[in-house]
Amino acid sequence: MTKYILIFLLSVTSILKADMGPKPSMNFKIDYDTSVYGTLIEGYQLQSESSDFKTFDTLKTAGPQHFMAIGTVILSRAYDYSPYNKIVLKFEKGWYSSNVFTKGSFNANYNITFENSKLKVSETLTSAYFIWIRFVISLIITLIIEYLIASFVLRKLSFRNQVLKSVLVINCITLPILWLATCNISGEYFLITLIAGEILVFVTEAIYYEYRHKENMNVKSCYGLSFYCNLSSFLIGSLVTAFLYFL
Repeated sequence: MTKYILIFLLSVTSILKADMGPKPSMNFKIDYDTSVYGTLIEGYQLQSESSDFKTFDTLKTAGPQHFMAIGTVILSRAYDYSPYNKIVLKFEKGWYSSNVFTKGSFNANYNITFENSKLKVSETLTSAYFIWIRFVISLIITLIIEYLIASFVLRKLSFRNQVLKSVLVINCITLPILWLATCNISGEYFLITLIAGEILVFVTEAIYYEYRHKENMNVKSCYGLSFYCNLSSFLIGSLVTAFLYFL
């Protein structure tokens, strides 16, 4: 009975875990005359479910989700974006609001210009090459983190090397599938898909460990290994991502 309770608790807890998987983002490039508007000081992003913006909310900071506007850097990252967006920026000469814009790409790039003292935001083509570079980097970092964590957890076991190979093999399968499942999804379905995908990854890896090493590992050990590896990759990966993001 204890075994099934542990499995249930680990499955619920895994909802909080997110590997090095992608999160939708917006990156803005602004072109303006500082002698006219002054330096960019701060700003915020507004979101709405309707194009008329009769009701809206501010993109709130929560974990990796945030909006940043300072100097020449304007960007945001979110667990999920609403269909319609605006940005409001504060320069030394005052506040300026943008037009309503949408998001076509998972990692969307935008140009910002001034037209009649208003901000005009227009989306540009996102480089697929850049997205795949991010995927490769994320895969490598995840493999390193989970290999090291598994090495520590299994450090006293004689069959450790066999399990470590399994950790690398299954991550090379589950992470690409998770990326493919989420890379083209944004809006209301992204968070649902991500959570479902993360749970599936957690359970799949545990089942794989049990299948490959059932002679040496019980169900509790398999789920425990999957939990610790995935939790560590989320915590450490988030710190690395945040550091590189704000560098």
